[in-house]
Amino acid sequence: ASRTLWYGRDGLGRRSLVRMEGADAAAGCSTLRLCSVAVPLPASAGGEWEELPACGIGCVRLLPDGTASHLWLPRRASLPPPPPAAATLLALSQRETPPTRSE
Repeated sequence: ASRTLWYGRDGLGRRSLVRMEGADAAAGCSTLRLCSVAVPLPASAGGEWEELPACGIGCVRLLPDGTASHLWLPRRASLPPPPPAAATLLALSQRETPPTRSE
């Protein structure tokens, strides 16, 4: 087992993902909260929700000593934009169509 949690937001941006990093003084550790729907928390919660971008992936790895490392890896390669609808329609209309048989 890799003891790793990978998380990310919907690449098309239809769904949001928020995170909150903070510290739990009583437990003496740091916290990471992930949520797709968030409500405001009291100041005692130790942080504010931050919306994650749709262009990356997060990783939380639990280490053998019980601590965790957290990384956010931004997407390096961007996707090409889709062709304009007019150009697509023009390309489709210029395709050869088989002759139809008339009766």
